[in-house]
Amino acid sequence: MQSIQNPGKSIAAIASGLVFGLAIGGMQMRAARAGDSASCARYADSAVQQQLENIRRGCGFSGPRWSTDRNGHYNWCLGVSDTEAFNENAGRAESLRLCR
Repeated sequence: MQSIQNPGKSIAAIASGLVFGLAIGGMQMRAARAGDSASCARYADSAVQQQLENIRRGCGFSGPRWSTDRNGHYNWCLGVSDTEAFNENAGRAESLRLCR
C-alpha cells in the first residue's frame, strides 16, 4: 500500500480531474445535441443555395441532400448533431467543388 503524504494534494488532483471530466462530458453533449433553430435556419438556407448552384451549373446531383425544400433541410437539422449538419454541408460543398 502507498501512504498518502499530502492528502490535500490528492484531493486537489481528484477535484481537478473531476472538473476536467465534466468539461469534456459537456463538450460531448454539445456535439451530440440536436441543432438549435438559428443554426438550423442557416444550415437550411445554405443547403438550398447549394442545390440552386447544383441546378445552375448542371451538376446533376440528386437525392435528399440535393433538395430545394428548405423545411425538409431545417427539420432534418433539428434532429442531428452540429457535426452531422456541418458534414452534410461540407459534403455538398465538396461535390460542387468537383463538378466541372
